[in-house]
Amino acid sequence: MRYDKNITLLKTESNQFDYETGNSVDKLVEVGKFMANVNGVGLENEKLIFGTVGNDNLVFRIKGIIEDDFDYVRYRGKDYRVKSISTHRDEYVIYGSEK
Repeated sequence: MRYDKNITLLKTESNQFDYETGNSVDKLVEVGKFMANVNGVGLENEKLIFGTVGNDNLVFRIKGIIEDDFDYVRYRGKDYRVKSISTHRDEYVIYGSEK
């Protein structure tokens, strides 16, 4: 398995007030950058994990364990909301769906 894709883990900071728009906005803060194996999800697993079929859902695998909390994975300029995380031996598996 190749860990050849660059991903960035992001955490949502508490809502911050945007004085220009007058709305509160979630600010994404970078937790770290990692090399990962990125794959799509099979249809059966996609329905089971995400509840829907057809969205841009991906599986991100990272070697090692990540100690920091994070809410999103940025890959190729798109942000993916973390739906589920599991650990397998020395691998960290993140299931994400496009924001």
